[in-house]
Amino acid sequence: MKPKFIRQDSNKFRCLGKKWRKPKGLHSKLRNRFGGHRSNVSVGWKSHNAIRGLVLNLQNVLVYSLKQLENINPEIQGITIARSVGLKKRVPIINKAKERNIKILNIKNIDNYIARHVAMREERKKQREKPKVEKLKKEEKKTEEQKKEQPENLEASKEELDKLLIKRV
Repeated sequence: MKPKFIRQDSNKFRCLGKKWRKPKGLHSKLRNRFGGHRSNVSVGWKSHNAIRGLVLNLQNVLVYSLKQLENINPEIQGITIARSVGLKKRVPIINKAKERNIKILNIKNIDNYIARHVAMREERKKQREKPKVEKLKKEEKKTEEQKKEQPENLEASKEELDKLLIKRV
């Protein structure tokens, strides 16, 4: 059984965290592999080839599109949806995987995930439409103001313009 490899002095300083870092200090007992100290990461601790890379006894397959789901065997393989896949393509991939009973390894609760992200997407659409609606309202107000400013008697205004033009010439 493999030991848990944690960072040197992580038990003394909380800010260091438990993630493994190679010891580099000049007087480091862990770097020098002195007895009575923790085990150091090395090739000898590598797991067997048959087990390596398995998550929940499933092979992890990185998926970017719906086409890639066709080649997956749900009994042997589980999928991880790539982080570069956007929400628009992610939701159909999740639905297709759910239909085929394929385990998605990087999402815990699929139903909550879909509900939350679909609601978020609809909210974004509303936010994008808001400025458009406001812009239309402003344009309507401007046209109404312009109509109010225009005189009702166009013939009378034409006569006034003619008089002004004649005076200038």
